[in-house]
Amino acid sequence: MTTLLGSLRPFIRFAGGLLLLAMLPSAPVHGQQIVPDPGGESCQVTPDCKPHDYTFRPGAGQMFLRWQVRGDLRLLSPDIQNPATICSEGYGKGRITAHYYSFRKDDKCRERCPDTVYHTLDYDVFKQFDLREPMQGPACARPGQEVTYSVPPILTDYDHRRAGIGTDGYVWSGFPSGTSLRFSGDSSSVTALLPATLASGFTVEAQVGRCNSRTPLKHGVALDQNLAAAVTGPDCPAPAGGAYLTMRIATLPGTTYVMALPAGWRFANASTGTLTGNGTTQDIYFELGAAPGNVLLTATGGCGGAQTAGWAFTWQP
Repeated sequence: MTTLLGSLRPFIRFAGGLLLLAMLPSAPVHGQQIVPDPGGESCQVTPDCKPHDYTFRPGAGQMFLRWQVRGDLRLLSPDIQNPATICSEGYGKGRITAHYYSFRKDDKCRERCPDTVYHTLDYDVFKQFDLREPMQGPACARPGQEVTYSVPPILTDYDHRRAGIGTDGYVWSGFPSGTSLRFSGDSSSVTALLPATLASGFTVEAQVGRCNSRTPLKHGVALDQNLAAAVTGPDCPAPAGGAYLTMRIATLPGTTYVMALPAGWRFANASTGTLTGNGTTQDIYFELGAAPGNVLLTATGGCGGAQTAGWAFTWQP
C-alpha cells in the first residue's frame, strides 16, 4: 500500500489532498475495498428495498469517515456506521461511496501538503427486475417504412444525470440487416427505417438494463404486403374485341388476390380471377370487353389489412 500511495502522490498534490479512487474487481488483498454481503452484489433485485450490508475495508493507515449513496438507493443506517445497510428502491443505477482518510508520510512535501489526505471509493450498483409493461410500436410494417418502438423510460432521469454517476441503458436488437436506427433521449425509444428489400417479419428486442439480459422485452413485427410493387401488366392494350391481356403477380405466402373486371370483360385460359399466394409469380388472364373500364386487384391476408390497386384501360374505337 505504501508503494501505491507513493506512486499517486503527484496526483494528491495537484488535487489539494483529494484523491478519487475507483473500485476495481482486482483490488489488492490489503488495499481498500467495498465488500457487499451475499445478495448485495452489483445486480441487485429491485424495487423491493431489501436491506443489504456493504462493508468498507480500509488499507494500511486508512480510516473510515462516512457513507454516501446516490441514484436509486437508500441508506438505511447512519452514514458513519460501517458496515452500511443499503437497499434498492428503484430501477435506475446507484452508486455507493465510502469517504476515508490517511495521514501524510512524505517529508519532502513539507508545509505544501496537508497532514490529512482525504479519499473516496465508489461501488456501482445496477438492478435486476421483471419489467411487465409491454414494448410499444407497430406490429405490422412494410419495406422502406419508418417505424418507432419504445419501452418504459425507467432507467435514467434528470436526477441521475445531475448526480454525475452515469446511467444504465437500453440495448436494442432484432432489426433486419440494412435497417437504419435513430435513438432519442435516453435510448428508451428507437426509430427504424426498414430496408426496401425487407422480405419477412422480424422480432424487435430491448434489453432494459445490463442485469436483465435473460429477460428482454420482445415485440413481433409481421411483414405487410406491398401490392403496387408486386404486379405488372400491359401499358397499352390492343383495341377491344378479342384482345387477351395478362397480369403478372409476385404473390406473397398467406395472401389472397382477387381481380375484378368491368362489365362485359371475362377471364380467359382457365383463370378465375383468384390467386392463393405461395411466394411465386402467378398470372391472371382476361379478355377485353367492348367498352373501356378499370381492372381492380385486391390483396387480403397481410397484417396491414386489404389493399386494392387499379388499372384503367382505354382505347380508341
